Amino acid sequence: MFLFVVKLIAVDHFFCNFATNSMQKLLNMKKIVLLCSFLALANVVSARTVKLTMSDYFTTDASNSTFVVSDTDKGITLTAGKGTYGAKSGYFANGGDVRVQFGATLKVTTTDPHITQIEFILSSQGKERLPELQVDNGVAQVTNDPDYTAMWDGNAQTVTFTVGNNSYGSKSKEKGQLCFTAIRIVTDGSGADDDDTPDLTKEYPLTQGRAFYWGTSSGCSNFSVELYSDGIYFGTVDGEETIEGTGTYATFDIFSDNQHSFIGAYSTTVGTDKVGGLAAGGISQWHVCGRGDCASDYIVSGSLSVGCTPSGKYNFVYDVVDGAGNKHQGQALGIALQAFTENGDSYTLSNVCTDADVDALSPVEMAATVYAIDGQIVVNQSVASDVAVYDLLGRCVARYAACTQTVVPMARGIYVVQSGAGVAKVVVR
Repeated sequence: MFLFVVKLIAVDHFFCNFATNSMQKLLNMKKIVLLCSFLALANVVSARTVKLTMSDYFTTDASNSTFVVSDTDKGITLTAGKGTYGAKSGYFANGGDVRVQFGATLKVTTTDPHITQIEFILSSQGKERLPELQVDNGVAQVTNDPDYTAMWDGNAQTVTFTVGNNSYGSKSKEKGQLCFTAIRIVTDGSGADDDDTPDLTKEYPLTQGRAFYWGTSSGCSNFSVELYSDGIYFGTVDGEETIEGTGTYATFDIFSDNQHSFIGAYSTTVGTDKVGGLAAGGISQWHVCGRGDCASDYIVSGSLSVGCTPSGKYNFVYDVVDGAGNKHQGQALGIALQAFTENGDSYTLSNVCTDADVDALSPVEMAATVYAIDGQIVVNQSVASDVAVYDLLGRCVARYAACTQTVVPMARGIYVVQSGAGVAKVVVR
């Protein structure tokens, strides 16, 4: 602290001139020194954190020898060149993470006065081939298993990293690579922070999926259906699959009476290992991921309805609660699913809609139960239960509790209605 204050005094000789032997002058300068210290603290306190998620800037253009990611709103530019043997730095095929080759440089620049800290959110590939990092200023620190981190601290407007040949990850015999899904940068600029802390109260759209079939000793057919956001990716570290990126990753364990289909409506009230059941209390899970980690909890109650489309895709409507009491409610429409066995082999699903299928999002309205007329949606139920109406973006636009007849005025459009009678798609004209 003393050296810090002296440095400020020396720089600003007009206000902080200490070159005197006079005790009186030194005493008179107390207020000025305090003012300098106060201004210095003000500069230290001013900081903002920005995050660049690599999938947001994905491009398939491989014609350039230089890889560039630039975000003018955040004032950050990343520039990476070719590696030692001419290998180009850039995106992996999945568009989720970036690879900077060994021998290549990565330059990080801000439009703010200074960068004070950089953190790379490493992908699974990055953990396997975690490299040594050299920098032109400041201090870079790399730690391997179990933390797997790559950090920089300093005070500069531009920082240039050079990726070393040696790998400190699980594949230490291979050349190093700096592979990351995101980069978090702290500057001394002003503005709101980017907050990507994993939090189960955050909701991200579910846009992709896959399914696994597991046989059960009870004679039921157990499927694990996984839905996840665009920002979620899967990697492998030491043979174990990892979840990477930012977004929601939900797993629904379904017990169906058909070994090749899980179209239908499922509830956790049926219980685990029962036909028609959505397994809870230790099987079905909800994850929200970010910052290289995930907040996770089991689904303890709720329901899931699954339907299909003539094109062979799936529609999902979910209304579940996790162990922390967070409610997750919405829909995922037109999801293309790949199916596998528990051993990873391909598995065939019979997802062609027929009249015999229970289609959770049938284009045919349920006559006399859920229908639209004169700009309204009408729901009739023999037993009072909750009613929820969603638009095609998955947003809940209306909700009513414990009612037998509900009349919902709505604008023209297509809506999904979830009630005790089931789930239906209605068209308001």
